[in-house]
Amino acid sequence: MAKNTIHLEIKRIPIDVKPEGVSDKELADLAAAVENEMALLEDDGEIDTLKQAVRVALRFAKKAYLQSKDMQAKQQENDARTDKIIERLQQSLNKPE
Repeated sequence: MAKNTIHLEIKRIPIDVKPEGVSDKELADLAAAVENEMALLEDDGEIDTLKQAVRVALRFAKKAYLQSKDMQAKQQENDARTDKIIERLQQSLNKPE
């Protein structure tokens, strides 16, 4: 096993992964979440492990995309509020007394 990798198993499939920005525990927790999602699909009758993995990957990708989209919308709202505050402050400073 290469240095800086962690050995995981998902559905008895061994995988060596580089943590890259997350701790070993966080990576293990993510692997457990993937396995749990795959088990849910299995309960729904989806037996093919590859199809399960792809569907789980899409679910996680969708969740990440929606969270990113939501963060961008919130950032735009914050930027708009900041611009309004700056505009009001500039107006206040430019008012004759």
